[in-house]
Amino acid sequence: MPQVSEVMSHKQWRFYLVYAIFLLVIFLISPTMDQSDPYGPHFQLRIVFWLLFLHMVVSWVVNLWKLNQQLRNERTYAELSLLKSQINPHFFFNTLNNLYGLALEKSDQTPELILRLSGMMRYIIYQGQHDWVSLQDEIDYLNNFIELQHVRFQKRVSVSFNTAIEQDIKVPPLLFINLIENAYKHGVEKLTDNAYVLINLTVKGQQLTFEIANNYDPTEQNDIIGIGLSNLRKRLMLLYPDKHQLTITDSQNRYHVILVLTLSESNISGALT
Repeated sequence: MPQVSEVMSHKQWRFYLVYAIFLLVIFLISPTMDQSDPYGPHFQLRIVFWLLFLHMVVSWVVNLWKLNQQLRNERTYAELSLLKSQINPHFFFNTLNNLYGLALEKSDQTPELILRLSGMMRYIIYQGQHDWVSLQDEIDYLNNFIELQHVRFQKRVSVSFNTAIEQDIKVPPLLFINLIENAYKHGVEKLTDNAYVLINLTVKGQQLTFEIANNYDPTEQNDIIGIGLSNLRKRLMLLYPDKHQLTITDSQNRYHVILVLTLSESNISGALT
């Protein structure tokens, strides 16, 4: 984090310097004044000195606190921008690989995949740059991703995406896509048959719950803690500090993730305007 000297303006430094010189002058003058009256000018000047000194100290502390908050906010914004910028290459790399494979096969489904990919790119470019988006828009984006995967995989996959939303809310863009990508990458992609992905998204009061489960082939399983999940953890810490719970379980060839978010009033009321 930058030092105070790096973020305080020259104007602020001059203000405190002049303030300190003024106090020093008062302090040096007061002994030269008539001290015969204990409550006379000498006493009054000393009272003024200590009041001004206290004011300067309090002003300095408050200013430092404001600067510290500003630095924290700027650092958080910079970290979120970096994390969001890492999502796009990660997604495009995977999807373009899919498109390349279908093009090699001269598949009739290639135009449909390109069309859906175009819609998802449009969402990432325009909506993905916002700090918050409508949950319904995010759901539409996830449905497009799932449909794109149907085009990609030439095998039967059982996919269920259920939503129960009392009212539309605001959420960070591209918050859930990494979990769904992991389900396909580490589950559907490696299984020859009976693959499934079960997704439930509910919003009740000030709580959002996103749940996803998928099976996988244990003989093909590798480390699932990749850049996508690491990225998600960092975004949650920045966006929902002490207001999220991410639970991951892996048992009996089944991977299960539950993400619970505590929503703020602004996320709820902001979606209604």
